[in-house]
Amino acid sequence: MQRALDDRGLSAAFVDRDSAGPPGTPVVMTMYRAKGMEFAKVVLIGVGAKAVLRGYLIDAPLEEERADALRRQRSLLYVAATRARDELVVVYVDKPSKLLPAPAGG
Repeated sequence: MQRALDDRGLSAAFVDRDSAGPPGTPVVMTMYRAKGMEFAKVVLIGVGAKAVLRGYLIDAPLEEERADALRRQRSLLYVAATRARDELVVVYVDKPSKLLPAPAGG
């Protein structure tokens, strides 16, 4: 993602466990890394049906494993979405993830 932004002339800092990026610069991070942080605005990219739920989670041989994997993925998405204090934008291609709530009025 950071490379795509750089290619378009948009500066952003990739945040990992050793760096936070310069103040005032948009940051790019994984949903896992976002835990415990807060931002005024958050954009979650790639929250489509095929991107968030990996095939190996859906195709787990035991129902208990599938249910547990779904709970963990739903929790991760919830944590990422609740990092937004003022505004949240969720972007997906084709169909939204099953973990997203149904759109209002839809």
